[in-house]
Amino acid sequence: MCGIIYSTIDFSSNINGWLESLKIIECRGPDKINQKFSKSGSFGHSRLEIIGLGAPGAQPYTQNENEDCLIYNGEIYNYRELAKKIGSKDSSDTEVLYTILRNKAYDLISEIRGMYAFIYVDFKENVIVTGRDKFGIKPLYYSKTNSGEISFASVPSALIKISADKEINYEALAGYIATGLFHAGSSILQNIIKLKPGSILKWEKVNSNWQSSQIGSESKRLISMSLSQALETSVKNHLISDVPLAILMSGGVDSTLLATLASKFQNNLSTYCLVNPDFPEIDESNFAKENSRLLGTDHREVEFVLKDAKYVITDIIKSSGEPFSDAAYIPLSILCKEVSKNFKVVLAGEGADEVFGGYKRYEVQRYVNNPISKFLIQKITQLILDKNFYLNNSPSQKVRALSFYREAVPFEAHSKLLFGEWEATLQALPVSAGKAYLHEQSIWLENERELSNLGINGYRAYDIKEWLPNVFLEKSDRASMLNGVEVRVPFLDEYIWQNVDQSKIHDSKKTQLRNELRKELPGVNLPNSKMGLSVAISKLIEVNNLDADIDFILRSKESILSSQIGSIELIKKRASLSPELAFRLATLAYWQYNWL
Repeated sequence: MCGIIYSTIDFSSNINGWLESLKIIECRGPDKINQKFSKSGSFGHSRLEIIGLGAPGAQPYTQNENEDCLIYNGEIYNYRELAKKIGSKDSSDTEVLYTILRNKAYDLISEIRGMYAFIYVDFKENVIVTGRDKFGIKPLYYSKTNSGEISFASVPSALIKISADKEINYEALAGYIATGLFHAGSSILQNIIKLKPGSILKWEKVNSNWQSSQIGSESKRLISMSLSQALETSVKNHLISDVPLAILMSGGVDSTLLATLASKFQNNLSTYCLVNPDFPEIDESNFAKENSRLLGTDHREVEFVLKDAKYVITDIIKSSGEPFSDAAYIPLSILCKEVSKNFKVVLAGEGADEVFGGYKRYEVQRYVNNPISKFLIQKITQLILDKNFYLNNSPSQKVRALSFYREAVPFEAHSKLLFGEWEATLQALPVSAGKAYLHEQSIWLENERELSNLGINGYRAYDIKEWLPNVFLEKSDRASMLNGVEVRVPFLDEYIWQNVDQSKIHDSKKTQLRNELRKELPGVNLPNSKMGLSVAISKLIEVNNLDADIDFILRSKESILSSQIGSIELIKKRASLSPELAFRLATLAYWQYNWL
């Protein structure tokens, strides 16, 4: 796991901005920082040594200084098998990936089991090849200059430091306020673009401008196996490491199953759990402690204190270069900071809810799968509920469910279940939010078409293609890498993805996973409802006095929103009712303080 940055600009004679970029990605790989300058540009790499310790995995990587170079972030768990196919040495996964790209064996990329973001430069052909893993576990961004040069990095912050362009992307920003995420193809800044998950792109210079085209192939069908075999195979692969690793164990189904399966292959397993002593109603630590006792793990608890949040928010925004909407960034960062004292690698349960249908909202949505019941429910809720029902109420679970039933537009209905705020945002930022709204509609339809052949409806398609990579996986990456910790996510693996029976996913209870866990760990103790890394957001805002920051971003003439604001009264009122919206606005203010 690492931080990477590459630019077609040779910064060897203009070093200051470049060194600032390297400093930003240092936290992602504090073991070793290397750089390389050539006529084909500048390479920077901060390394967290996990596979191929020492020279075999050192980067920037090349076997001929004058021909090519690779920088890479992630892990390839089946690198030894791929080495045999390509005729490569297998001292490190870096070496194997380099050989695949050098030999233009792009079909093998689809056979990679792991997570990755890479930049490979062929000096002789003046070609760049970039890639992101299918699920979007590892990030990659790029920016272009007016003169046609191009740069890539793990995080927007590293690109900001080597570019003077800080023009706000107001359409993307309006979308963030309404939904809490920045879609692939955008970022908060106009000139910084997030590459799409699964994109393997070949970049060539045409008339002084770098242009990309998609290469590679679709994922190949793996050997069919039972879910039990797929889960076990994935966990075993994710334990491949040249350094010790641990499990983030919340106390719920997903992480407890990971710990149970991992304990089959690793002795003296360590588990970590977050404790939320101020809010026992959202604390799963007692379940984690009891289940770790059954497994015999070395279990450690880490307390989350609300008053520390303000400092963590600043650190995350400085490190990533963007605001964030998921308050769980904060406790996860605190947890990973403690983990980093003993471990560089942890396994976590991200992705299980999307792949196995674990959210309560899927139970709500089940009632509208039938066209007749959908029509009746929609008409009844439209009759009994005012059109401003959602706007005038705090978004409790009940309010969001009823608003979902009332809403006729599918993506907007789903948005309400995800604390979406389109109505308020459209009034506050009418022009930019209007464009973002139309863009959101097109994304919804594209995702629905792409996954419909798997029997996945538009709601889950959105969660898998948009919410998971652009909220939860970004959270895991940024909060953990801020502290030099790699988070691995075994539920996001082709072995599992291709062997899940989608026809059995019809509720929110993750029945398939629960059955597997009870089979593997008799006597397991589980909470009645999902909590995970929950945060009492209203209290967090109060304790850290974030209301002042919300007021600044909405009312100050110095706010980046001041030139865009239409009516602020509705969004101000809405922020007082919705802690989730209030938190988005507060972190936006923090972004402005730190980056503008």
